[in-house]
Formats: sequence, structure tokens, C-alpha cells
Amino acid sequence: MKYDEKIDIAIIKCLEKYGKLHYNALYDKVCSKYKRISPDTFNTHLRKLVADRYIEKSSSGIGRKSWYTLTHKASQQTRMGTLDFKSDKERAKPRVSNEVVKREKIYILLLLFRHRSIYKFDTESGFNSFLHQFKLTRSQLIQTRRPNFVYVSGDGSYRYLEMAWRSPLSDIEITRQDVIHRKDSNGKLHPASQSEFYYYCSVKGLTERETIYSDLRLPSSSFRITKE
Repeated sequence: MKYDEKIDIAIIKCLEKYGKLHYNALYDKVCSKYKRISPDTFNTHLRKLVADRYIEKSSSGIGRKSWYTLTHKASQQTRMGTLDFKSDKERAKPRVSNEVVKREKIYILLLLFRHRSIYKFDTESGFNSFLHQFKLTRSQLIQTRRPNFVYVSGDGSYRYLEMAWRSPLSDIEITRQDVIHRKDSNGKLHPASQSEFYYYCSVKGLTERETIYSDLRLPSSSFRITKE
């Protein structure tokens, strides 16, 4: 059952008006001021108000009547019209506006339905740093193509061997091209004079930073996001 803060307000208002009431009198006045509620519901609200230091409970001994009065905090908030029934723990949580929540949901959608980004490296250290960003090692990569295919570059300037891998989650695809022949000024292919290679790393989607600073346009300025 949803917590009803109107019961808390009724208890506070009764104690503000009468100053000090014992349990039965407070219960009767709350029922007449607000509506008839069960003793269990009344006890739940009473215990919370005591725990959150809005009201004080006192008695002269075991088996004697318990009396309830407002604390200084509750009296002050009532006078100033700033009555707030949040607990100290709830109040410590930062308030999040609806606009912030909506923006976070949009970012999640952009991260889920994003296009691929291509990264190129021509050094082993650069490639290793790339893997480290995704907490991957070379031993974790799954080979998808072995280096037994020879390709020609788009402009025909060189020929290369190609091999490929993917990450365990298949969200990153990696291709390595080793240049084996280059054309000279006369258009003839010759073995490459030095080791030359390139890593092309295809990552599903944009990074968080790229998403925030990219110039993407949503098809609609407002939409309903469902769990499905």
C-alpha cells in the first residue's frame, strides 16, 4: 500500500493545535480530522515520525500512558510552511530533474542504437593501448580470418596480406593488413623494403564522449520510452 503523507500532516496538525496528546486521544483526533484509519496504519506513521524526529514520545513509566508532542524541528517547519517528511537519508540524495532523467534515457538509446566507429593504428603499441581501453588482451581475441589471402589496395598502389579477429562479445572487429608489395614510380610491384602494417578496429557505436559531442538529430523531440 502506498504511504500516505496526509496522515503524517494530520498527526502534526493535531499536535500543533493541542500541544500534547496521549496515544488514544491522538488516534481519535486524527481519525476525525482526516479519515478513519486502522491502528496498524496509525502506528506505522507514528513510529516513522518519531524515528525522523518530528514528534517526541514520553511516558512516566511502564504501563503508563504515552504522550506525544512536536519537536522543535516540526514546530519550526510548521510555522514556516516548509514541512518536509523526507528522512535524513532521503534528503541526502541529490534531486534529479525530469529533464535530466529524460536526457539520460536519450543517451542510453543513442548508445544502444549507434553506428560503428573505425580506429586505425600503424604501431603495435597503439593497438595494445586500444585493447587496454576495452580491458582486452591479444590472447582473448578470436581469429576469424587467417593470413592466407592477398588483396590489392583500392588505388592499386600496394598488395597486402589480411587477417582478422573479433572480441569475445563480438562488439569489436579487428583487421590487420601487412603490406607485402608496393608499386614503384614505373608502376611495378616490388617487395616492401620495410615492415609496414595497419590495424583497423571497428567498434559498435560511439563512445560516451563521442555521443555527447556528436551532432546527432533525433527524429522526434519527445517520445515515450518503454521497458520493451
